[in-house]
Amino acid sequence: KLDADKVELEKQRLNMASFIKSVVETNRAKADRKGLVLELNLQDSDADYLVDPLRLRQVLNNLIDNAIKFTHQGRVKVSLMVEQYEVEHWLRFEVEDTGAGIADNKLEAIFSPFAQADNSVTRKYGGTGLGLAICAQLIKLMKGHYGVDSREQQGSLFWFKIPVQKLDVIQPTPRLKKAPVTVTQSNGNAILLAEDNE
Repeated sequence: KLDADKVELEKQRLNMASFIKSVVETNRAKADRKGLVLELNLQDSDADYLVDPLRLRQVLNNLIDNAIKFTHQGRVKVSLMVEQYEVEHWLRFEVEDTGAGIADNKLEAIFSPFAQADNSVTRKYGGTGLGLAICAQLIKLMKGHYGVDSREQQGSLFWFKIPVQKLDVIQPTPRLKKAPVTVTQSNGNAILLAEDNE
């Protein structure tokens, strides 16, 4: 869909602090399994913005997953900052790790499709080399910018920022009528229902 220009953004009202916390918590178990510290740094971001939560979550999950994958000890730090230029609001996201890092001569290529920093990466970690390329395309679709700073054996910092519309006034949500509850006789079978939508 990205290659065919068929992806359309679906912007929704989102409390950014709650959203980024949920994204980080989704990835915490992976960090815990590797003994890594997963940190979240929020700066003046407890406000509502108009964004596409699906695409934004896709980019963040990919960057955080990569950071955890390529970090064997230390920490992964996720930061969110709000930048304001006159009437424009931008959200800047950073994912910093203490992992393997990337050589200077490989940095430019890692956002290209099917590119990975080294052939041994595919053998050791798997993957297609499409994750960062998709992130780059989605960030461009959101009219944003992205980049990376990295040093071998010291870690990497991936960042991107997107322009957003800040929503100051909280709209009251309409009260939903409660549906009548019907109780049926159980036949003895147990059912587990798992739902990620509150």
